[in-house]
Amino acid sequence: MGISKLNSHLKAPVVVKTIDLDLFSGFPRVRVVLNDVLIEDPFGSEDPLIRADEVGLGMNVFNVIM
Repeated sequence: MGISKLNSHLKAPVVVKTIDLDLFSGFPRVRVVLNDVLIEDPFGSEDPLIRADEVGLGMNVFNVIM
């Protein structure tokens, strides 16, 4: 759902194979890991704009909720 919303605002589609969520190992920090990320070139090049095996996002859950 989040990737679909992101794609609705971007000119370059984002493709993510899987998403991992780690809520407890570093609580109150949570980590979201996007696996096999591909962002196509919005100008039509055959080469992708970005290709990554893994993109990690970390945040404090209390800051997100409040």
